[in-house]
Amino acid sequence: MPRRVLIVSCSHGDPPTQPRPHRARELGAFLVARGVAVEHSVFVDAPLTLGERRRWVTDDESCGRVELAGAATIERAWGRLLRRAADGLGFAPRACPRVFHQALRRRSSSGDPVDAVIVLAARLLPAIEPLRARATLVLDVHRLDGASEPAARRIGREDASAPLVAWTRAVIDGALPGAVLLRCEEDAALLGPLRGGARRLLAPVVAAVRAKSSAAAPDPVRPPRILFVGSETIANLDGLRWFRHRVLPRVRRLVPSCRLRIVGEAGRHIEPGADIDRVGWVDDLSREYRDAAVVVLPLRIGGRFHRRAVEALAHGKALAMTSASAYGLALCHRDDAIVASDDDVLAQGVVDVLSEDVLRRRLEERAREIAAERFAPEPALAPLAELIERRGAFAMPYSPSHSPPSDAWPSDAWPSES
Repeated sequence: MPRRVLIVSCSHGDPPTQPRPHRARELGAFLVARGVAVEHSVFVDAPLTLGERRRWVTDDESCGRVELAGAATIERAWGRLLRRAADGLGFAPRACPRVFHQALRRRSSSGDPVDAVIVLAARLLPAIEPLRARATLVLDVHRLDGASEPAARRIGREDASAPLVAWTRAVIDGALPGAVLLRCEEDAALLGPLRGGARRLLAPVVAAVRAKSSAAAPDPVRPPRILFVGSETIANLDGLRWFRHRVLPRVRRLVPSCRLRIVGEAGRHIEPGADIDRVGWVDDLSREYRDAAVVVLPLRIGGRFHRRAVEALAHGKALAMTSASAYGLALCHRDDAIVASDDDVLAQGVVDVLSEDVLRRRLEERAREIAAERFAPEPALAPLAELIERRGAFAMPYSPSHSPPSDAWPSDAWPSES
Protein backbone atom coordinates (compact mmCIF):
# COMPACT_ATOMS: atom_id res chain seq x y z
CA MET A 1 0.00 0.00 0.00
CA PRO A 2 1.50 3.38 -0.97
CA ARG A 3 2.43 5.95 1.61
CA ARG A 4 0.00 8.85 2.09
CA VAL A 5 1.20 12.37 2.86
CA LEU A 6 -0.72 15.56 3.60
CA ILE A 7 1.02 18.89 2.89
CA VAL A 8 -0.42 21.83 4.85
CA SER A 9 0.48 25.33 3.69
CA CYS A 10 -0.67 28.92 3.28
CA SER A 11 -1.61 30.41 -0.07
CA HIS A 12 0.39 33.61 0.35
CA GLY A 13 3.60 34.86 1.89
CA ASP A 14 4.32 37.92 4.00
CA PRO A 15 3.56 40.47 2.64
CA PRO A 16 0.85 38.65 0.65
CA THR A 17 1.66 40.22 -2.70
CA GLN A 18 1.63 36.96 -4.62
CA PRO A 19 0.77 33.27 -4.08
CA ARG A 20 3.45 30.97 -2.67
CA PRO A 21 2.80 27.53 -4.15
CA HIS A 22 6.48 26.87 -4.92
CA ARG A 23 7.53 24.76 -1.94
CA ALA A 24 4.24 22.90 -1.54
CA ARG A 25 4.10 22.02 -5.23
CA GLU A 26 7.75 20.98 -5.52
CA LEU A 27 7.47 18.66 -2.51
CA GLY A 28 4.18 17.26 -3.80
CA ALA A 29 5.41 16.70 -7.35
CA PHE A 30 8.54 14.92 -6.11
CA LEU A 31 6.61 12.60 -3.81
CA VAL A 32 3.93 11.86 -6.43
CA ALA A 33 6.67 10.85 -8.87
CA ARG A 34 7.93 8.42 -6.21
CA GLY A 35 4.53 6.75 -5.90
CA VAL A 36 3.38 8.56 -2.75
CA ALA A 37 -0.29 9.59 -2.52
CA VAL A 38 -0.18 13.33 -1.81
CA GLU A 39 -2.93 15.72 -0.75
CA HIS A 40 -2.62 19.46 -0.15
CA SER A 41 -4.66 21.44 2.35
CA VAL A 42 -4.08 25.12 1.59
CA PHE A 43 -5.19 27.89 3.94
CA VAL A 44 -6.23 30.75 1.63
CA ASP A 45 -5.18 33.67 3.80
CA ALA A 46 -5.84 36.27 1.08
CA PRO A 47 -8.35 36.04 -1.78
CA LEU A 48 -6.98 34.56 -4.98
CA THR A 49 -7.37 36.00 -8.44
CA LEU A 50 -8.19 33.59 -11.26
CA GLY A 51 -4.54 33.56 -12.32
CA GLU A 52 -3.36 32.85 -8.78
CA ARG A 53 -5.88 30.06 -8.40
CA ARG A 54 -4.57 28.43 -11.58
CA ARG A 55 -1.08 28.47 -10.09
CA TRP A 56 -2.37 26.52 -7.10
CA VAL A 57 -4.76 24.11 -8.78
CA THR A 58 -3.86 22.26 -11.96
CA ASP A 59 -5.84 19.68 -13.92
CA ASP A 60 -3.17 17.01 -14.12
CA GLU A 61 -2.69 16.73 -10.33
CA SER A 62 1.03 16.23 -10.93
CA CYS A 63 1.75 17.49 -7.41
CA GLY A 64 -1.23 15.81 -5.70
CA ARG A 65 -4.83 16.71 -5.00
CA VAL A 66 -5.30 20.32 -3.79
CA GLU A 67 -8.03 21.54 -1.44
CA LEU A 68 -8.36 25.28 -0.84
CA ALA A 69 -9.96 26.45 2.41
CA GLY A 70 -10.17 29.74 4.23
CA ALA A 71 -10.88 33.11 2.67
CA ALA A 72 -12.92 33.58 -0.50
CA THR A 73 -10.87 32.06 -3.29
CA ILE A 74 -11.61 34.58 -6.06
CA GLU A 75 -11.49 38.37 -6.14
CA ARG A 76 -11.62 41.15 -8.71
CA ALA A 77 -8.77 43.53 -9.45
CA TRP A 78 -10.21 46.27 -7.23
CA GLY A 79 -10.47 43.78 -4.36
CA ARG A 80 -6.77 43.01 -4.75
CA LEU A 81 -5.95 46.69 -4.34
CA LEU A 82 -8.14 46.93 -1.25
CA ARG A 83 -6.46 43.85 0.18
CA ARG A 84 -3.00 45.37 -0.28
CA ALA A 85 -4.10 48.61 1.36
CA ALA A 86 -5.64 46.76 4.30
CA ASP A 87 -2.56 44.61 4.77
CA GLY A 88 -0.32 47.69 4.68
CA LEU A 89 -2.36 49.19 7.50
CA GLY A 90 -2.27 45.97 9.49
CA PHE A 91 -5.95 45.12 9.01
CA ALA A 92 -5.60 42.00 6.88
CA PRO A 93 -6.52 38.80 8.77
CA ARG A 94 -3.43 36.65 9.32
CA ALA A 95 -4.54 34.12 11.93
CA CYS A 96 -5.65 30.62 11.09
CA PRO A 97 -9.49 30.78 11.01
CA ARG A 98 -12.02 28.25 12.22
CA VAL A 99 -12.93 27.21 8.68
CA PHE A 100 -9.44 25.80 8.16
CA HIS A 101 -9.56 23.94 11.47
CA GLN A 102 -12.89 22.47 10.40
CA ALA A 103 -11.50 21.36 7.03
CA LEU A 104 -8.66 19.44 8.67
CA ARG A 105 -11.00 18.02 11.32
CA ARG A 106 -13.16 16.60 8.53
CA ARG A 107 -10.02 15.22 6.96
CA SER A 108 -9.01 13.45 10.19
CA SER A 109 -12.46 11.90 10.66
CA SER A 110 -12.84 10.72 7.06
CA GLY A 111 -11.37 7.30 7.84
CA ASP A 112 -8.62 7.84 5.24
CA PRO A 113 -5.48 8.19 7.41
CA VAL A 114 -2.16 9.66 6.35
CA ASP A 115 1.34 8.56 7.34
CA ALA A 116 2.85 12.03 7.58
CA VAL A 117 1.80 15.68 7.65
CA ILE A 118 4.28 18.21 6.23
CA VAL A 119 3.56 21.70 7.61
CA LEU A 120 4.94 24.73 5.79
CA ALA A 121 3.71 27.48 8.14
CA ALA A 122 4.02 27.54 11.92
CA ARG A 123 0.69 29.25 12.51
CA LEU A 124 -1.11 26.26 11.01
CA LEU A 125 0.23 23.85 13.64
CA PRO A 126 -2.86 24.06 15.92
CA ALA A 127 -5.09 23.05 13.02
CA ILE A 128 -3.35 19.70 12.52
CA GLU A 129 -3.81 18.49 16.10
CA PRO A 130 -6.65 16.07 15.13
CA LEU A 131 -4.18 14.30 12.81
CA ARG A 132 -1.25 14.04 15.20
CA ALA A 133 -2.29 10.81 16.94
CA ARG A 134 -1.96 8.81 13.69
CA ALA A 135 0.53 10.76 11.59
CA THR A 136 4.04 12.02 12.13
CA LEU A 137 4.66 15.74 11.84
CA VAL A 138 7.35 17.07 9.49
CA LEU A 139 8.13 20.80 9.77
CA ASP A 140 9.59 22.69 6.83
CA VAL A 141 11.82 25.56 7.99
CA HIS A 142 12.99 27.66 5.10
CA ARG A 143 14.83 30.44 6.94
CA LEU A 144 16.52 31.15 10.24
CA ASP A 145 18.21 34.46 9.42
CA GLY A 146 20.99 33.68 11.86
CA ALA A 147 23.34 36.18 10.20
CA SER A 148 20.77 38.95 9.75
CA GLU A 149 21.52 40.87 12.94
CA PRO A 150 25.26 41.52 12.40
CA ALA A 151 24.68 42.20 8.70
CA ALA A 152 21.95 44.74 9.46
CA ARG A 153 24.08 46.37 12.15
CA ARG A 154 26.98 46.83 9.73
CA ILE A 155 24.85 48.92 7.38
CA GLY A 156 22.81 50.70 10.06
CA ARG A 157 19.57 48.83 9.36
CA GLU A 158 18.86 47.21 12.73
CA ASP A 159 15.14 47.76 12.03
CA ALA A 160 15.32 45.07 9.32
CA SER A 161 16.99 42.48 11.53
CA ALA A 162 14.82 39.48 12.39
CA PRO A 163 16.87 36.48 13.56
CA LEU A 164 14.56 33.50 13.90
CA VAL A 165 16.84 30.86 15.39
CA ALA A 166 15.60 30.97 19.00
CA TRP A 167 11.96 31.42 17.92
CA THR A 168 12.14 28.50 15.51
CA ARG A 169 13.80 26.24 18.07
CA ALA A 170 11.03 27.07 20.55
CA VAL A 171 8.37 26.21 17.93
CA ILE A 172 10.09 22.92 17.13
CA ASP A 173 10.52 21.98 20.80
CA GLY A 174 6.83 22.71 21.42
CA ALA A 175 5.60 20.75 18.41
CA LEU A 176 7.93 17.74 18.83
CA PRO A 177 8.04 16.85 15.12
CA GLY A 178 9.42 13.61 13.78
CA ALA A 179 11.61 15.48 11.29
CA VAL A 180 12.58 19.04 10.34
CA LEU A 181 13.42 20.04 6.77
CA LEU A 182 16.24 22.59 6.45
CA ARG A 183 17.69 24.27 3.39
CA CYS A 184 21.44 24.00 4.00
CA GLU A 185 24.23 22.86 6.32
CA GLU A 186 24.56 26.36 7.76
CA ASP A 187 20.96 26.28 8.99
CA ALA A 188 21.48 22.85 10.51
CA ALA A 189 24.51 24.13 12.42
CA LEU A 190 22.59 27.19 13.65
CA LEU A 191 19.66 25.14 14.87
CA GLY A 192 21.76 22.55 16.66
CA PRO A 193 20.41 19.35 18.30
CA LEU A 194 16.64 19.21 18.67
CA ARG A 195 14.55 18.12 21.60
CA GLY A 196 12.84 14.75 21.36
CA GLY A 197 15.22 13.31 18.78
CA ALA A 198 13.67 15.05 15.77
CA ARG A 199 15.61 14.35 12.60
CA ARG A 200 17.23 17.22 10.74
CA LEU A 201 17.01 16.62 7.00
CA LEU A 202 18.61 18.78 4.32
CA ALA A 203 15.99 19.51 1.68
CA PRO A 204 16.90 22.63 -0.33
CA VAL A 205 14.58 24.20 -2.86
CA VAL A 206 14.52 22.50 -6.23
CA ALA A 207 14.33 23.83 -9.75
CA ALA A 208 13.61 22.38 -13.15
CA VAL A 209 17.10 22.23 -14.62
CA ARG A 210 17.17 23.35 -18.24
CA ALA A 211 18.94 20.63 -20.22
CA LYS A 212 21.63 21.92 -22.50
CA SER A 213 20.42 21.86 -26.07
CA SER A 214 22.49 20.34 -28.84
CA ALA A 215 22.13 23.66 -30.62
CA ALA A 216 24.07 26.65 -29.35
CA ALA A 217 22.20 28.58 -26.66
CA PRO A 218 21.08 31.99 -27.87
CA ASP A 219 23.18 34.91 -26.72
CA PRO A 220 21.55 37.47 -24.40
CA VAL A 221 19.76 40.36 -26.04
CA ARG A 222 21.44 43.68 -26.76
CA PRO A 223 21.83 46.13 -25.13
CA PRO A 224 22.87 43.79 -22.29
CA ARG A 225 20.39 43.32 -19.45
CA ILE A 226 21.23 43.05 -15.77
CA LEU A 227 18.24 41.20 -14.32
CA PHE A 228 16.89 41.55 -10.78
CA VAL A 229 13.86 39.51 -9.67
CA GLY A 230 12.20 40.20 -6.33
CA SER A 231 9.21 41.31 -4.30
CA GLU A 232 8.86 44.39 -2.11
CA THR A 233 10.61 43.19 1.06
CA ILE A 234 12.90 45.45 3.11
CA ALA A 235 15.96 43.37 2.20
CA ASN A 236 15.15 43.43 -1.53
CA LEU A 237 14.56 47.17 -1.65
CA ASP A 238 17.66 47.97 0.41
CA GLY A 239 19.88 45.79 -1.77
CA LEU A 240 18.35 47.02 -5.00
CA ARG A 241 18.82 50.69 -4.09
CA TRP A 242 22.37 50.04 -2.99
CA PHE A 243 23.14 48.31 -6.29
CA ARG A 244 21.42 50.99 -8.32
CA HIS A 245 23.26 53.92 -6.67
CA ARG A 246 26.63 52.42 -5.69
CA VAL A 247 27.35 49.60 -8.15
CA LEU A 248 25.44 50.31 -11.36
CA PRO A 249 27.12 53.71 -12.04
CA ARG A 250 30.52 51.98 -11.92
CA VAL A 251 29.28 49.32 -14.34
CA ARG A 252 27.81 51.86 -16.76
CA ARG A 253 31.07 53.81 -16.94
CA LEU A 254 32.64 50.78 -18.64
CA VAL A 255 29.52 49.28 -20.27
CA PRO A 256 27.37 52.37 -20.95
CA SER A 257 24.71 50.51 -22.95
CA CYS A 258 23.70 48.08 -20.17
CA ARG A 259 20.33 48.37 -18.45
CA LEU A 260 19.03 47.19 -15.08
CA ARG A 261 15.79 45.27 -15.56
CA ILE A 262 13.64 44.89 -12.42
CA VAL A 263 11.01 42.14 -12.48
CA GLY A 264 8.58 41.79 -9.58
CA GLU A 265 6.84 44.01 -7.07
CA ALA A 266 10.12 45.67 -6.03
CA GLY A 267 10.11 47.76 -9.21
CA ARG A 268 7.12 49.78 -8.00
CA HIS A 269 9.25 51.25 -5.20
CA ILE A 270 12.31 52.18 -7.27
CA GLU A 271 12.48 55.61 -8.84
CA PRO A 272 12.55 55.54 -12.66
CA GLY A 273 15.65 56.33 -14.65
CA ALA A 274 17.10 56.19 -18.14
CA ASP A 275 19.07 53.06 -17.25
CA ILE A 276 16.17 51.25 -15.52
CA ASP A 277 13.38 49.03 -16.87
CA ARG A 278 10.68 48.45 -14.22
CA VAL A 279 8.73 45.47 -15.55
CA GLY A 280 6.60 44.44 -12.55
CA TRP A 281 4.86 41.09 -12.24
CA VAL A 282 5.26 38.52 -15.03
CA ASP A 283 3.65 35.08 -15.15
CA ASP A 284 6.61 33.31 -16.74
CA LEU A 285 10.20 34.20 -15.88
CA SER A 286 11.76 31.91 -18.49
CA ARG A 287 11.99 34.59 -21.16
CA GLU A 288 13.40 37.13 -18.69
CA TYR A 289 16.17 34.74 -17.69
CA ARG A 290 16.83 33.77 -21.30
CA ASP A 291 17.37 37.35 -22.42
CA ALA A 292 19.47 38.46 -19.42
CA ALA A 293 23.26 38.68 -19.62
CA VAL A 294 23.70 38.44 -15.85
CA VAL A 295 21.36 37.99 -12.88
CA VAL A 296 22.06 40.07 -9.77
CA LEU A 297 21.10 39.34 -6.17
CA PRO A 298 22.70 42.24 -4.25
CA LEU A 299 21.17 41.76 -0.79
CA ARG A 300 22.98 43.17 2.24
CA ILE A 301 20.53 42.09 4.97
CA GLY A 302 19.81 38.58 6.19
CA GLY A 303 21.49 35.23 6.10
CA ARG A 304 19.21 32.72 4.43
CA PHE A 305 18.98 30.41 1.47
CA HIS A 306 17.51 32.16 -1.58
CA ARG A 307 15.20 30.47 -4.06
CA ARG A 308 15.94 33.12 -6.68
CA ALA A 309 19.60 32.11 -6.76
CA VAL A 310 18.65 28.49 -7.43
CA GLU A 311 16.24 29.57 -10.17
CA ALA A 312 18.96 31.57 -11.90
CA LEU A 313 21.39 28.64 -11.68
CA ALA A 314 18.77 26.27 -13.09
CA HIS A 315 18.24 28.64 -16.02
CA GLY A 316 21.98 28.53 -16.68
CA LYS A 317 22.65 32.19 -15.95
CA ALA A 318 25.73 33.92 -14.62
CA LEU A 319 25.06 35.18 -11.09
CA ALA A 320 26.45 38.31 -9.44
CA MET A 321 25.65 38.43 -5.74
CA THR A 322 26.79 39.56 -2.32
CA SER A 323 28.01 37.17 0.35
CA ALA A 324 24.68 37.59 2.19
CA SER A 325 22.82 36.46 -0.95
CA ALA A 326 25.12 33.46 -1.35
CA TYR A 327 24.31 32.07 2.13
CA GLY A 328 24.17 28.29 2.10
CA LEU A 329 25.09 27.98 -1.59
CA ALA A 330 28.85 27.35 -1.22
CA LEU A 331 29.71 29.31 -4.38
CA CYS A 332 33.30 30.36 -5.14
CA HIS A 333 33.99 33.83 -6.51
CA ARG A 334 34.62 33.76 -10.26
CA ASP A 335 34.66 29.95 -10.34
CA ASP A 336 30.93 29.43 -9.76
CA ALA A 337 29.56 33.00 -9.76
CA ILE A 338 30.51 36.58 -8.97
CA VAL A 339 30.36 36.77 -5.15
CA ALA A 340 31.45 40.07 -3.60
CA SER A 341 30.07 42.56 -1.10
CA ASP A 342 32.48 45.37 -1.95
CA ASP A 343 31.08 47.96 -4.40
CA ASP A 344 34.09 47.99 -6.69
CA VAL A 345 34.67 44.23 -6.73
CA LEU A 346 31.02 43.46 -7.48
CA ALA A 347 30.90 46.14 -10.18
CA GLN A 348 34.07 44.83 -11.83
CA GLY A 349 32.67 41.31 -11.76
CA VAL A 350 29.49 42.43 -13.52
CA VAL A 351 31.55 44.36 -16.09
CA ASP A 352 33.67 41.29 -16.78
CA VAL A 353 30.59 39.12 -17.35
CA LEU A 354 29.05 41.72 -19.67
CA SER A 355 32.21 42.26 -21.70
CA GLU A 356 33.88 38.82 -21.72
CA ASP A 357 31.82 36.19 -23.50
CA VAL A 358 34.25 33.43 -22.48
CA LEU A 359 33.74 34.20 -18.77
CA ARG A 360 29.99 34.53 -19.13
CA ARG A 361 29.65 31.21 -20.96
CA ARG A 362 31.88 29.45 -18.45
CA LEU A 363 29.76 30.72 -15.53
CA GLU A 364 26.58 29.74 -17.38
CA GLU A 365 27.86 26.21 -17.90
CA ARG A 366 28.95 26.00 -14.26
CA ALA A 367 25.50 27.22 -13.17
CA ARG A 368 23.83 24.33 -15.02
CA GLU A 369 26.24 21.86 -13.45
CA ILE A 370 25.57 23.11 -9.90
CA ALA A 371 21.82 23.08 -10.46
CA ALA A 372 21.88 19.50 -11.79
CA GLU A 373 24.20 18.20 -9.07
CA ARG A 374 22.56 19.85 -6.06
CA PHE A 375 19.14 21.30 -6.86
CA ALA A 376 17.46 18.88 -9.24
CA PRO A 377 14.58 17.15 -7.38
CA GLU A 378 16.28 13.77 -6.87
CA PRO A 379 19.51 14.91 -5.17
CA ALA A 380 17.83 17.75 -3.27
CA LEU A 381 14.90 15.81 -1.80
CA ALA A 382 16.32 12.29 -1.56
CA PRO A 383 16.51 12.41 2.31
CA LEU A 384 12.80 13.24 2.48
CA ALA A 385 11.92 10.39 0.13
CA GLU A 386 14.01 7.97 2.18
CA LEU A 387 12.23 9.03 5.37
CA ILE A 388 8.76 8.59 3.91
CA GLU A 389 9.41 5.36 2.02
CA ARG A 390 10.97 3.52 4.95
CA ARG A 391 8.47 1.38 6.82
CA GLY A 392 8.58 2.16 10.52
CA ALA A 393 10.19 5.55 9.93
CA PHE A 394 7.28 7.21 11.71
CA ALA A 395 7.47 5.27 14.95
CA MET A 396 8.12 8.32 17.14
CA PRO A 397 5.53 8.44 19.93
CA TYR A 398 3.35 11.50 20.26
CA SER A 399 1.49 12.76 23.29
CA PRO A 400 -1.03 15.63 22.98
CA SER A 401 0.31 16.98 26.26
CA HIS A 402 3.50 17.96 24.45
CA SER A 403 1.73 20.50 22.30
CA PRO A 404 1.10 24.03 23.63
CA PRO A 405 -2.38 25.59 23.43
CA SER A 406 -3.40 27.24 20.17
CA ASP A 407 -2.95 30.78 21.47
CA ALA A 408 0.72 30.06 22.25
CA TRP A 409 1.63 29.93 18.58
CA PRO A 410 2.76 33.13 16.82
CA SER A 411 0.14 34.66 14.56
CA ASP A 412 2.50 34.81 11.57
CA ALA A 413 3.92 32.02 9.48
CA TRP A 414 7.58 31.75 8.75
CA PRO A 415 8.26 34.69 6.40
CA SER A 416 8.05 34.24 2.66
CA GLU A 417 10.89 33.06 0.44
CA SER A 418 10.82 35.86 -2.04
